[in-house]
Amino acid sequence: MSAQKDKQSKAQTIQTVVFVCQIISTFIIPLILTKWNSMTIDQGIAILVADVSVLFLTSEFSNKFILDEYEEKTDGEYADLKDEYANLKNELLIIEESLKLDDLYKRIYMLENSEQKEIYLNSMRLYINTMNDRIMGARSGALSRHDYYGELTKAGDSIINDHSINGTNFSGEIWAMTFWQDDELDFSDAYENAWVKKMESMDNEGIKTRRLCVMKNKKDILRREVVDESVKDFLIRLKYYCQENAICKNTTVFAIDSIDTLTVEQQEWIGKGFFATKHSNGELRLIRGVSLDNRNATTLGGEIDFDERRVKEIRHLWERLIEESGSQSINEYLLRVSSMAVKDEMKKMNFEGCSASGAEGK
Repeated sequence: MSAQKDKQSKAQTIQTVVFVCQIISTFIIPLILTKWNSMTIDQGIAILVADVSVLFLTSEFSNKFILDEYEEKTDGEYADLKDEYANLKNELLIIEESLKLDDLYKRIYMLENSEQKEIYLNSMRLYINTMNDRIMGARSGALSRHDYYGELTKAGDSIINDHSINGTNFSGEIWAMTFWQDDELDFSDAYENAWVKKMESMDNEGIKTRRLCVMKNKKDILRREVVDESVKDFLIRLKYYCQENAICKNTTVFAIDSIDTLTVEQQEWIGKGFFATKHSNGELRLIRGVSLDNRNATTLGGEIDFDERRVKEIRHLWERLIEESGSQSINEYLLRVSSMAVKDEMKKMNFEGCSASGAEGK
């Protein structure tokens, strides 16, 4: 509103100046010419030329100003019409989808085979109930792997854009939680490999990441006295965060045994981990690694949480868990719980801070 008033005031000032110049040029200068008796012919011609030039320039300036103002107004109206068209198009698509659903119901009811009809109707009821639960719970529901990694990428692009816009005033971060699902940091998986590259690009932009690893399900592997393939496979994944001169310099990784200090409901909210962002304006966005509809999944492919209140509460719980861990780094945790044999293997793999002595398996 203030910008619009300033614009109007500027326009009025310009119009006033142009009008005054035209009055001077049209009436006052000719009057001077008639009253100045001692004026030479050359002086008179020079003044007339200047007078005509002023009239021409002020007219051109006035015309250009009016044209620019008209073009700007037209562009604004066109943009508004474009937005209205897009909104109308979306509404028509929604209506079209609703009609398809209605038509599907009619086709089911027209079936003569009662058993077939009942099976299809049950499927429709299940779908409607599922969607209702998701809407009431403000969740996207289980995403396909393709859509899940697509949403992760969009979240990454969004915080990169936030960093680019705010520059030195950027105050956002990535906050995440890892439970070490089977395909997490599995570089043989095309989706996961591409996502890791995206995380590296965010880190290279200077965007800080704080990640909390829950080690409960992997602690037994770290305590083994014999290093078999399962131990090596897990250490290879751990190495990404734990090796000396790790790739992601702006990433801090903490570790905790479990989240058993939380209530059952709170643990369900966290699920099997998540990727989340905090933008400079304080906006939080969270994508779970596993959907609440499929809590027992061992691979990634989760859902978006749209409930702002719940996401804020998860953020609070996440900060509390880091505090409970004593802000213990993943490397400190590994040195504390790993067997001598596992420590020796970590040393061979250049894990930061590892030595072959002093095994403290607990």
